[in-house]
Amino acid sequence: MSTETNKRTDEFGGCLENRCRYPFYVCDEIKKACGKDFIIEMSITGEDPTEEGRWTLEDTQKFMKLAEGHIDIVQLRCWEIDHSSIIGYEPNPRPYAYMAAAAKKANSRVLVSTTNGFLDPDASEKTIENNESDLIGMARGWICNPDLPQKLLDGKADEIVPCIRCNKCLLASNDAAPVSVCSVNPRFCLEDRLDKMIPKEFRKKRVAVIGGGPAGMEAALSAAEHGHDVTLYEKSESLGGLLKIATIADFKWPLKDFTEYLIKKTLNSKVKLKLNTLATPEMIQNEDYDVVIAAIGAEPSIPSAFKTNNQNVMTAAEAYLHPEKVGKKVAVVGGGEVGVETALYFNGLGSETTIIEMQEMLMPQTSFEHYYYMIECEWEQRENFNIMVNTSVCSVSENGVECDTKGDKRFVEADTIILCLGYKAKVEDAFKFGNGKAEFYHIGDCLKARSLQTAMREGFSIGSTI
Repeated sequence: MSTETNKRTDEFGGCLENRCRYPFYVCDEIKKACGKDFIIEMSITGEDPTEEGRWTLEDTQKFMKLAEGHIDIVQLRCWEIDHSSIIGYEPNPRPYAYMAAAAKKANSRVLVSTTNGFLDPDASEKTIENNESDLIGMARGWICNPDLPQKLLDGKADEIVPCIRCNKCLLASNDAAPVSVCSVNPRFCLEDRLDKMIPKEFRKKRVAVIGGGPAGMEAALSAAEHGHDVTLYEKSESLGGLLKIATIADFKWPLKDFTEYLIKKTLNSKVKLKLNTLATPEMIQNEDYDVVIAAIGAEPSIPSAFKTNNQNVMTAAEAYLHPEKVGKKVAVVGGGEVGVETALYFNGLGSETTIIEMQEMLMPQTSFEHYYYMIECEWEQRENFNIMVNTSVCSVSENGVECDTKGDKRFVEADTIILCLGYKAKVEDAFKFGNGKAEFYHIGDCLKARSLQTAMREGFSIGSTI
């Protein structure tokens, strides 16, 4: 329907009425085949503000009137498929709601549906009340919350699981099989086998969970929901584990919302909490638990070449916790998701950042479905943001990093070097809690450094089957 792509000069091109002729023809034929009461919903761009765009809000309003009798519902979406799946770099959780509001002003008999980020029931209700849309479209919110309608009917809106907008429901990762998973709903895609996985009858057991990160919290919650007596040990004063660091950056607000939800759910559950308690194997053994679940996490991976006395070398966690120690020229070693996000964060704080990655591309394990492209758009618009791929680190000094890019050696000046080289699982420390008497499991990062999705899935699987 846009003049950018429609160059025809016959009855299907030219004025807006002609450009709408073909889609309306298709809808009319559907009605003929399926019956006049068959509901047709058409998804269109509400506005295309890009330089190449040829579609305005006024075009949408005219379209709404022209669509009467042909279409029942018009769903207003973003101008680009990737940006329609919002991630944290967009601070507005519902950035395209204005398109539906504009369409409503056409006073058409065709219903208007808005999409993109409408999981908050209060925001959705307000949108309807203000006559800014007739319908609220949701997709990812229902993957996180298959029981969303029941929660609303029961007045339990506070139990709605926030979507972290990772888009793993479209593709788990770029280098994985084409499967769909959900980072915050571990039951997703297991619904057909849960009856076989989870015993129908349980013998109540005394369960110890060591570690209050996402895997530990999910394991404790799942076990408690099945009637077990669960005690969760956390060495720090608060729950969250590495999520407390991962959510410091302002663009990680979707993950922060989920972290706060999971912590609140744990605090309000039947799980007995022992915060500020560094559990030891002897302590756990003396309590005579039936089941022990170690979820003690991982520690940053630091190659020997970086174990220097230089004060300018730090891990990502140290940098986030002490941003005042980070200088104005930063070299981030490691170009995975953590490395890219760390570089973007400190670049946003005013530092010139350089990412050094051994592989041929950044974030090779990140899903290309929406997520990678949107982060790429973010770094491409940044100033003083440098990328070096196919590059290894030769040496480190107080002034920067000596690098090798396929035989081409160069020196990268940096007053701060931030290591984002992954994490090493605390496997040996975890096994110390297995005393041979109690059932023993180790899950999450202490089994293998991994993602939130796998940590949640493991916590749920173990907690619901013991």
